[in-house]
Amino acid sequence: MFCVFTHFSKNYNMKLTKSKKTKTVSLEAKNKAKLKDPILWFTQRFKDVYDRHGVPLDMSLKSEQNVETTTKVSRVMELNDAFFAAVFGELGYPDAPTHYTQGSFYRYNTDTGIYDQISDGALETRICALLHRCAKEVNGKKVDVGPLMFKLSNSARLCGVIKRAKALLEKPDTFFDNTDAAFIPCNNGMLRFEDKELLPFNKSYHIRNKLDVDYVRDAKCPLFLGKLLGDALELDQINLAQRWGGMALLGENMDHRIILIMGTSGGGKSTFINAMIGVIGQNNIGELRTDQLCARFELGNLLGKTVLIGNDVPSDFLLKPGATKLKSMVAGDPMSAEIKGATGQISVKGAFNVAIASNSVVCVNIDQDLEAWRRRILPLIFNKPKPKNKDTGLLKKILDQEKPGVLNWMLDGLDALRKDNFHFALNENLMKQTDDFLMSSRAPERFVEDCLEEREGAKLTKEKVTKSYHEYCKERDWPMGGSKSYPGRIAAKIEHLFGITVSNNIKAEGKEDGQVKGWHGVGIKGADM
Repeated sequence: MFCVFTHFSKNYNMKLTKSKKTKTVSLEAKNKAKLKDPILWFTQRFKDVYDRHGVPLDMSLKSEQNVETTTKVSRVMELNDAFFAAVFGELGYPDAPTHYTQGSFYRYNTDTGIYDQISDGALETRICALLHRCAKEVNGKKVDVGPLMFKLSNSARLCGVIKRAKALLEKPDTFFDNTDAAFIPCNNGMLRFEDKELLPFNKSYHIRNKLDVDYVRDAKCPLFLGKLLGDALELDQINLAQRWGGMALLGENMDHRIILIMGTSGGGKSTFINAMIGVIGQNNIGELRTDQLCARFELGNLLGKTVLIGNDVPSDFLLKPGATKLKSMVAGDPMSAEIKGATGQISVKGAFNVAIASNSVVCVNIDQDLEAWRRRILPLIFNKPKPKNKDTGLLKKILDQEKPGVLNWMLDGLDALRKDNFHFALNENLMKQTDDFLMSSRAPERFVEDCLEEREGAKLTKEKVTKSYHEYCKERDWPMGGSKSYPGRIAAKIEHLFGITVSNNIKAEGKEDGQVKGWHGVGIKGADM
C-alpha cells in the first residue's frame, strides 16, 4: 500500500540531522506548541521504529490560493505499512499484540498471567486512534490530514498494516502446545504438580488458558465426594472419574480417551459435569457437536479450548459423520483447520479432552471399528438408585465452598495417572463395563439379528417384541437404552434385514377384534407365532 520514497526520505534525514545542531527545545515546550509536522510527531515518539523502517507517512505539498495569499499546504496521503506494523508489534505499543499464531494476535497480560487474544478489528481501532490523536494535534492551515482520515474511514485501507504486523509477529502453530506438562495454571499462579509448589506467572509459560480456581493445599470436598459421587458411583468408577479429571487439568489428552457418562436422568451426571466445568473454567470448555465437526470452521472455533463436552446427547451422537473426525481430535494427530476471517490453514494438535453425557445408551459403529472404540472409550455409568432426599442445591454448594477441594481431588487423580505413565489402567470390572457398553451400543440391532426371523404366516406385535428385547438385554446384563430410541431402531433393523415395515392391523392376543401395531411375516426364532 505504501512505498518509502528515496528522495523524500533523504531530505527528511538531512532535516533531522541539521536540527540536531540547532538549539535544543524542551519536550515540554514542543508539546505546548503542538507540533505541526506529522512526521516529526511520530518519529519523536517512535525513534527506534523510524531508524529501522523509515518515515511513517507519505506527504505531498500543494499550493492553495485565496484572494490575499498563496500558501503551501502539506497533505498526509498514505501510511508506511512497515512503520505502523512495527509500532503496534515489535515495539509493544500499549495494548498492542506481541505475537501472531494460529490465525490470531495475542498479547501477554501481566495481570492474569495468560496471553489474551486480540482481534484484527481491535488492532485496526487502536491504529486509527493513534492516527486521530496525531491529526488532532497537527492539523491546521499548513497541514491537512483530511485526505488520510477520509481514506481511513474504510478499514480496508489498514489491511497492509495488519498484514505486515502478522509477518513481524508470526510464531509457529505450536506456540501454545503444552510442551511442559509439569505445571498447571491456576487462578493464583502456576502449580508445579510434582511437589505442589505454586510459582508466579511468567510469559515464558506460553499459556492462554488457566483453571477457574485458586490452589489451596489442604482444601477438601466432603460434599462432592460423599453426597455426589458416593451416592452415584461405585468405587472403581469414582477412581476412573478422578483420573479423567486429572487428565483434563493438563489441557492435553495424553492417553487419547473419550469418557462416556451415562445413566438415567437425575442420577448425578449433570452435577458432576458442571462441577468439572466450574474448576476447569467455562472459557476453556467447547461445545462438542458431531453433526458439525465436518463443517468448514468448526475445528477452528474450538481452538484454545482444553475440554470438549457433548451434554445430553441423543443415542446416535457417535453415529454421525463427524464421529470419525472425533477420533483424530483425541488421538494426538496434527489436523488442518480454518479460522474464519483468516487466510490459509493452520495446524491443530488433536489432543482435546472429551466428555459425552447422555440419558440413554450412546451407540457406536462397532462393525468395523470395534478395537478402535475399545481403545478410546471410558464408560462412566451413574446407575445407583437415586437418593430419596435429593439436595437440589448441591451443585451450588460445591461450587461456592469446595472448588479448591475438587481441584485437589483431581490432582490426586493426576498423580495416579503419572504412576501409570499417563495411561488409564482399567480393572477387570471396568473392562467388562467397556465391553458390555460396546456390545449393548447396538443391542436393538443385535436383538433383531439374533432373535427374529422372516417366516411366512407369522405375526409379531410390538408388545411382544419389547418384552423379548427386555429379556434379551437382562440375560446379558446390557442396558436397554432409552425407551424413545430402541423401538425405532428395532423397527429400522427389521425393515433393513427383512424388507418388512410396521403394520397397524396385527391382531392382539386374546382379543377378538383388537388390532395393534406389529409385523406380518416376522416371528421370534423357535416360537410358534
